[in-house]
Amino acid sequence: MDSKLNKRARKAKTQSYGKTKKAMVDTPCSDLCDDVLFSTLSLLPLRSLGRAACVSKTWRRWVSEIGLKKPPEPMLGGLFYEYETLDTMMTGYAPLPSCNDGDGAIITNPASNSIMKILSCSHGLILCIDNSPNEYRVINPLVTQTIVLPRSTCHSHSSNATLVLDPSKLPNYEVVRLITDVNNAIVGVDVFLSKTSKWEELELTINDLYYEDGEISFLNGALYALAMKNSEGVLFTYNIMDKIAQVISLPCQGLWDEKPNCLGVSQGCLRFSAYDLVEGDDFVQHLIWELEGQDLWVLKHRLGPLDYQLLAFHPDLNAVFFHSIDEEQHNILVLHLTDMEWRRVCTFYDGDEVDVVGLSFFPISQSLLNPAHLGR
Repeated sequence: MDSKLNKRARKAKTQSYGKTKKAMVDTPCSDLCDDVLFSTLSLLPLRSLGRAACVSKTWRRWVSEIGLKKPPEPMLGGLFYEYETLDTMMTGYAPLPSCNDGDGAIITNPASNSIMKILSCSHGLILCIDNSPNEYRVINPLVTQTIVLPRSTCHSHSSNATLVLDPSKLPNYEVVRLITDVNNAIVGVDVFLSKTSKWEELELTINDLYYEDGEISFLNGALYALAMKNSEGVLFTYNIMDKIAQVISLPCQGLWDEKPNCLGVSQGCLRFSAYDLVEGDDFVQHLIWELEGQDLWVLKHRLGPLDYQLLAFHPDLNAVFFHSIDEEQHNILVLHLTDMEWRRVCTFYDGDEVDVVGLSFFPISQSLLNPAHLGR
């Protein structure tokens, strides 16, 4: 009896070993730590990685592990720029190897036709407004997926909105929009929740506030936009969770009538830039402030004299982007403020009469390579 039991035990052990060995063959990366695996996969081209996610069972098993469910930080892949000539509006895309380690990402420009306008990008998703038939679209260009948002019951003269996405809460995202009347007065705020596929109108008690066309910023649960009140430039902020609106004075009025001011989020802080004339000279300088606390502006940089148009702040680095003209060549330049080093991002037009009217950064999150990210 004992010999039979021993034989069965040895047989069971052999079968168990065989299964373990087979499992090891199926998963050749099982002996590597998660950090090494993730670092290796992050070096692969995004499209190749996306195809692997669809066909490789080993890859699926690995990414489904509990320890890897925390999404990685997004990588800035490139930027969209919108410029206006005498007779048309154009949109281009430039990868950003000049600002990051490695190569910039090449993607399909969803606004290559004139009726689509890019409003915002977040973690690899793009929010666009289709001017015909005037509807919002959320696009993932990496997997060529598009979701058309339902219409809001609140009519707004301005179409500007911003996309809010937390990778840890995928597939949910939000679209936050300012509601304005025909005179561009801010009359409300509404939010689209992908979880419910519905728009929600939020209360607003501030009057006589007029939105200045420009990008809407979102930071720490609050919306920020440049506005006018009593003929002065101000910062309008609205906390989405607390439903509290505030008007914050700007540190400098700048040259509102001649050159637009700039607002954006950089390195987790809200930054504001205004043009100011250099004393005793006709050149302008760029003053850059950072908002600390509720309403304290701290001057960070004074750039100039410099006759370039400041377009945007780099979201991850201490850097700013400019539009420059060199012998009728229109360029987008980046200035790294730490070492004051200039680099050219791209040349996008040859000729006169060009105005850059928009710049949107495209951060890539590898967690969005799953086509189910939009909840459809």
